[in-house]
Amino acid sequence: MPPLPNGRIPQESGLLAYLSDRIAEIDGDCTLKEAQRVFYCFANMKNGPIIFDKATRLWRGCRYAI
Repeated sequence: MPPLPNGRIPQESGLLAYLSDRIAEIDGDCTLKEAQRVFYCFANMKNGPIIFDKATRLWRGCRYAI
């Protein structure tokens, strides 16, 4: 996943839009509320698939640019 911002307003969040699109490709339909639940699960995992980069203040995939 490329580095993406996550805003306070779900409709303006690039991260939630990206997650929603990826989930919709696999599972059919995905609302922003469902994407937000998935984001919270991923963000709270100790070694999760996404991490917050403090230098750029963006969320990115843990294997991005490896």
